[in-house]
Amino acid sequence: MTEANSTTGRRSFLKTSAMGSAATLLPLKARSSDAARAEVKRYVTLGRTGFKISDITFGSSRLRTGEEDLVRYAFDRGVNYFDTAEGYT
Repeated sequence: MTEANSTTGRRSFLKTSAMGSAATLLPLKARSSDAARAEVKRYVTLGRTGFKISDITFGSSRLRTGEEDLVRYAFDRGVNYFDTAEGYT
C-alpha cells in the first residue's frame, strides 16, 4: 500500500468514526432533555391512611453536604415519598 492510499484510508476511517460517534450521542441528548422535563404522573394511596404518594420514591442513606439539591429536584418533579436511613450505608 502506498503512503497516499494509507492517508486516504485513515481519513476515511476517522470521518466515519466521527460520524458514528455523533450518531450514537444524539439519542443521549434527547434522553437528557426528556429527563429534565420528567415528572411523576401517578400517585397511589398509602394503605388506609388516605395519603397520596408518588409511585416513584427517593431513597438514600445520609446525604452529603451539597446534595440537598437532589431532594429539591425530586420534590419539584412530584416525588413526595422519601425513604432515608443511616442503616443503608
